[in-house]
Parts: sequence; C-alpha cells; structure tokens
Amino acid sequence: MCTATWHRPRQGRRSFDILAWHFGFVAWKRLVELYEPRRALRYTSMLRGLLNPEWVDSKDFLSQWFEWERDIEEYEEASGQQFPGTTRCATIFQWAPKNIQNFLRNCTIDCMSDYAILTEQLRMHLSRQQS
Repeated sequence: MCTATWHRPRQGRRSFDILAWHFGFVAWKRLVELYEPRRALRYTSMLRGLLNPEWVDSKDFLSQWFEWERDIEEYEEASGQQFPGTTRCATIFQWAPKNIQNFLRNCTIDCMSDYAILTEQLRMHLSRQQS
C-alpha cells in the first residue's frame, strides 16, 4: 500500500491511497485534473501568446520559430483545438523580425496561405543566411 499526501493552498490537505501500482494512472489523472483543470481562460491565454509571439531581432529566428512550433503543439494537445496553417502564416508575416518580413514580402503569394510552402521558403532562406 502506498499513500501520497500533498498540500495545496486554500484547500487544506488531501491524500490519495493507491492500493496497487496499476492504479498509479488513476492517481496521476486525478492529480492532473486537480492541478491542471481544463479552463477556457488558460487556453485563451495560450492562444494569445501564440498569436502574438515575442520574436527578437537579436536572437536566432530559427530557434525562436522552433520554440513557437513546440508551443503550438502543446496548445493543440492541451485544448484539443487546431492552430490552422493560415493562422500560422499570418502570425509569421505580422510578428517575424524585420529581416524575415523583408524576405517574405518578396515571396510568392502561395507563402501567404500555405504553411508548408512558407516553411520551405523560410528554411531555404535561413540556410542561405547561415552559409
């Protein structure tokens, strides 16, 4: 028999008795539901951050872009909502550093609506810059 006890502010003490190791998932699920409840405000805040990324000119754009992509995956997994490719394109066009925005102005119209094409064009441009 295993007992896990923790303290949560304003809720006093709670404990879970886990009778066998195969009930560990149930205990984990209860902990997640308690500490990470599905809240619209939380997802709205995540989405706001994704739509207004804080990309900095002085940092490597590629690493900032990959981090943003990882944040999108976390949002989609947590909320169950998709972050459409057209929204990704619009966000990059709006908030990318100035040197990236200047490059994107010269891209084809397909870059504005097809995220796969935009990704390909950006990767080629960034690899040329590093060479």
